[in-house]
Amino acid sequence: MCARLDDVDNWPALAKESNYRVEDLAHRLGVSARWLDRRFAEKFQKSPHEYLARLRFAAVKRSVRAGEQAKSISEEAGFAYVSGLSRWLKAYSGHTLRELQKGHAKTSQKGNK
Repeated sequence: MCARLDDVDNWPALAKESNYRVEDLAHRLGVSARWLDRRFAEKFQKSPHEYLARLRFAAVKRSVRAGEQAKSISEEAGFAYVSGLSRWLKAYSGHTLRELQKGHAKTSQKGNK
């Protein structure tokens, strides 16, 4: 049933190649976004959107710790502009990119398990 999901051996790399977007991930797997949503939830007990957001947040934190510039971080995270990344970070973690860069942010995500 979930053979296509079982064939993936490097989810973080596939997520990055898909720009952390469910539709792009589904296309790379050769399935519909709806199929991916149902089967992914069955297999991993979370939505692909939630999983991709967690991977994206982890990648951003690594880039911030490595001292990368804001533009580079936003591009790596799949955003065209730094402002988009900052808005997403604020909604996802409760902190802006600048706060993460200054080290004022906690390492855990607000409201996320």
